[in-house]
Amino acid sequence: MNKGTRYHARERMTPQGSQWVFEELSATMMTTKMILVRILIAKVEDTDKLAQLLRQIPIREGEEGWNCVLWVKEALSELEKSNKIIGTSMLEWQAVRDAAMEYCQRKKDQQRFDGKGEFESSLEGIWPRNMQLIRVGVSHW
Repeated sequence: MNKGTRYHARERMTPQGSQWVFEELSATMMTTKMILVRILIAKVEDTDKLAQLLRQIPIREGEEGWNCVLWVKEALSELEKSNKIIGTSMLEWQAVRDAAMEYCQRKKDQQRFDGKGEFESSLEGIWPRNMQLIRVGVSHW
């Protein structure tokens, strides 16, 4: 799969300060400098319903401590409640977060992020590689 759609909550800087916005963008499935890793968590059965559900996850502007990580956590929770949007999956927040953090640490130890390590960009940052699944991007920790 070369193309996909990236759904995320993003903090945008404005002259008045920062503002959280929802973004839905066509994206390549190749690695980027902004996304450290992608963790595959679910097989998508209905992309239209998935998009509709993710568009409804609220941006909680002004809520103390709220960020993009909490947006993903809420999205996973809503997906767990949904019917016929996803098939095979692992949506339990702590398991997904732990796997992402462990994978980031392993790649950090292999010098994936400092430019000193060698890796194949077409395969890097995707774990596990055995199914077409929802990809959760981790851009910082």
